[in-house]
Amino acid sequence: MSTPTRSPHEAVAEEARALLARRRISGRAAARGLGWKTDYMWRRLDGRTPFDVNDLVALARLLGVPVTTLIAPLESDHSPSTDGVDSLSVKSS
Repeated sequence: MSTPTRSPHEAVAEEARALLARRRISGRAAARGLGWKTDYMWRRLDGRTPFDVNDLVALARLLGVPVTTLIAPLESDHSPSTDGVDSLSVKSS
């Protein structure tokens, strides 16, 4: 059985939800901490609207992780993080 392919913004949203859950931070509390409206946060967390770069930086700061942790699932050989620690290496061309 094959796994349905997620869009990049859905993968990032899934990682954001997982990181929030691991820290026991609700979407509502995260939105409040970031100064965002709850609806703004929910549209991003459910994958309806992609996070923009400013959103990712703000969320990473709130979570205390490098922004690359949120986008780590975009690497084909990297599954969603289990500990919130970035394990990607930068490849030079």
